[in-house]
Amino acid sequence: MHSVFNPGATRLRDGTTLLLCRVEDRRGISELTVARSPDGVSNWVIDPAPLLSPSAGHPQEAWGVEDPRITRVDELGRWVIAYTAYGPQGPAVALATTRDFTSVQRLGVVRAPEDKNAALLPRRVGGDFILFHRPVSVIGGRPGVWLSRSTDLRGWAAPEPVFGPRPGGWWDSARVGIGPPPIETPEGWLVIYHGVRDTVAGALYRVGLLLLDLENPTVVRARAAEWVLGPSERYELTGDVPGVVHPLGEHHRRHDGARPGQERRAERHQRDVRVAVRPGLVASPGQQLERDEQQEQAARALERGQRDVEVLQDRLPEEREDGDHQERHEHGLAGRPAYARGLVAAGQGQEQRHRPDRVHDHEQRHEGTDEEGAVEDPAHR
Repeated sequence: MHSVFNPGATRLRDGTTLLLCRVEDRRGISELTVARSPDGVSNWVIDPAPLLSPSAGHPQEAWGVEDPRITRVDELGRWVIAYTAYGPQGPAVALATTRDFTSVQRLGVVRAPEDKNAALLPRRVGGDFILFHRPVSVIGGRPGVWLSRSTDLRGWAAPEPVFGPRPGGWWDSARVGIGPPPIETPEGWLVIYHGVRDTVAGALYRVGLLLLDLENPTVVRARAAEWVLGPSERYELTGDVPGVVHPLGEHHRRHDGARPGQERRAERHQRDVRVAVRPGLVASPGQQLERDEQQEQAARALERGQRDVEVLQDRLPEEREDGDHQERHEHGLAGRPAYARGLVAAGQGQEQRHRPDRVHDHEQRHEGTDEEGAVEDPAHR
């Protein structure tokens, strides 16, 4: 064994936390092995044999099985595992089901190469199962998240776009991928996703949040502007692939019988997550781009106006020693061309409206975004 990473996670009926871990050997081939804990923190028990591993009957998995996401589907009475089947044709999305995590039923590859980062919703939407995944086009482009629909988990309709990287210097500007299966909330499907920014030292992986519409999950209701988790611990900053946090699994506990302090902390954490992506408080990508453009236009107008002021001041006659400062100021404004006066006024107005304490201020969003990190070949993420 070389390394253990990228586990899917779920909570069993008896309260046991289960991880389905990607275990990579020294050849570079991965398999998926189960680990269990009564509290999700300690006393882990690891199964002696992998649950899923490459086999002769599945050539699409010849180079490994990787990066699982686990969804409990009550309609089926089973857990569905979405994972990456890696073979000579490239990474593909495959599904398997299990009742007890001691054996699995493979459904096979459901999205052909090159495709990965797949997660299934826990219930049907509009009569269909919904699978999020990240196809990569042969003609290039920045990889984004799409969804496909199926009535039986075997035949899938053509992919539909959901969300992609944001342009420019954003923290998720290079590519994005789905994290754990989205969580159903009253406001929408809460999506935890990883975003990547390319730096001079390589790629930097961080975690963001967004909300999708409950009944039409191709609609992004809100997207948090800032990342919520980035690499900071030693084990996130060093290793085979430094500078990475890459979520695949989650489970949230009920707090029945919890002490008042624990309940308050849990409520506060849940409230913080909702506020981060609540519709109306955070702009959608289109709204954010529009605001960015408005701010840039205002900044250019202000700069042009300031240049006009400097030119006109150079042309003004020498100031009289007894001249009134306000009078000179009014003289300067009156002497400027009308278009310059308008541009300066517009720029000053925009500057006042876009205060530094606003959530979407351009300068605040880009402050301190030159962190650097390096990761492995994107084909393995």
